[in-house]
Amino acid sequence: MRSSYWGKQILMNNNPIKKAFQNRKFIVNNSSGRYNLLYYINQIACIMFCIWMCWPYFAVKTRTYAALVFLIVWFFTTDFRWLTKKWSMDLILTIVFFITFVPYILSGNLMFGGIGSSAILIRFPLFFVGIFINHYYMYYKKDLGTLGRIAFISIFMYIIGSIQTIQGLKQFPMAARALATGRDPMGEFYTSLGIGSFGYVYSAVFVAIAVLFLVIKKVPGMNKYYRLLSTISFVSILLMIIEASYTIALMLSFIGIILVIVFKKKRSLMIASFFALVFILIFPKDIIGNIILNIAHLFKGSYVVREKLTDFARGFLGEGMGVQTYGRLQKYLMSLNTFFKNPVFGIYGPFGNPYDRIGGHSGWFDLMGFYGIFASLPMFSAIILIFRKQLSFYSDHPYYLFLLIAQLMFIFFGFINPVVYVYRIGFALFVIIPSLPFLPYAFRTRRNMRTIKNNA
Repeated sequence: MRSSYWGKQILMNNNPIKKAFQNRKFIVNNSSGRYNLLYYINQIACIMFCIWMCWPYFAVKTRTYAALVFLIVWFFTTDFRWLTKKWSMDLILTIVFFITFVPYILSGNLMFGGIGSSAILIRFPLFFVGIFINHYYMYYKKDLGTLGRIAFISIFMYIIGSIQTIQGLKQFPMAARALATGRDPMGEFYTSLGIGSFGYVYSAVFVAIAVLFLVIKKVPGMNKYYRLLSTISFVSILLMIIEASYTIALMLSFIGIILVIVFKKKRSLMIASFFALVFILIFPKDIIGNIILNIAHLFKGSYVVREKLTDFARGFLGEGMGVQTYGRLQKYLMSLNTFFKNPVFGIYGPFGNPYDRIGGHSGWFDLMGFYGIFASLPMFSAIILIFRKQLSFYSDHPYYLFLLIAQLMFIFFGFINPVVYVYRIGFALFVIIPSLPFLPYAFRTRRNMRTIKNNA
């Protein structure tokens, strides 16, 4: 049976969430005090991990070891019965994805290009761990309060992180781009200032699209303080993205914002996407090129953004493909061609050629080239099922369209930029964004609980 959105779930007679609302309290476990203490510790560990993900300065000062400690504490304070419950297929396929790397570990071929094995051993788990965190609170515990606190802390930390990044970029305008390379000698100094790099800025893109729901839509129990917090978060994130001068981040942000504002239903969004594609294919290319050039001129204060948009426009104006655009396209094709040469196990598997080149600019194509369909197929299947589960949860809910657009932007982003080892993006998609509509549940005052109950 297809699940419905949380508002309808509250109204179901046999739903424990409804009973909690009738008693004006959240779902609480009535077992021993020891268990409740463990659950409080569990929630604190989760919140600390959220802070680590959403605040670059804290992550730099505490390093990756702190994140691992938070996760270990979180896991060992969970209700272990969730491990024996029937898991959804997205969780199973995520585990299968990691199991596919075991043969590569045993053969000593566990690599991910220049990043090395750390991408798979550390960054991949950090990217996907949010799937299990979200499942535990949203589907197993059905704990709306913790989901609300995750949303609250994440939004608040993005405000702090965005402001610190903006301040740092005012002093060092190219710092965010320098950090994206991972090879800049000033990288450690930039991060010590709290400047968010590639992963932080792009995770903020998807969060901004989803947070807009809390700003412009009527949400049950959403008081003026929550709305103010959401508005400040949205504005600070948007200003940070502009200041960071990532062209693709800017394009995705503005396209996503326009889509969620203009379109109200999924059907209208799909029809508009179709006509947009037809427009690009049949409309005079010189007009499209001039439109892009005019947009480029709006960014007079950002040389990088203006240069990249101008470079992109040349392809439409009949001047030949721009150098940067051509270079990116070649890197995409390089990874794709390598995958076609080593389709099953990739360049590091049996019969693979480790000297075949990977472009390093397309998250999906790069993974396919490195490990073939043997590893990439379970991952793609898991992500599709995760997104489908999220959309099913919010079916018929106004948040559905915001969630769908963020997911589509992510899928597109994976074709044109590295993604799987950029763990903050995974955390944003799998934990923060599904939790945002529960922001009004963060603090359990009688007044806002009654408001939510009456409007659910």
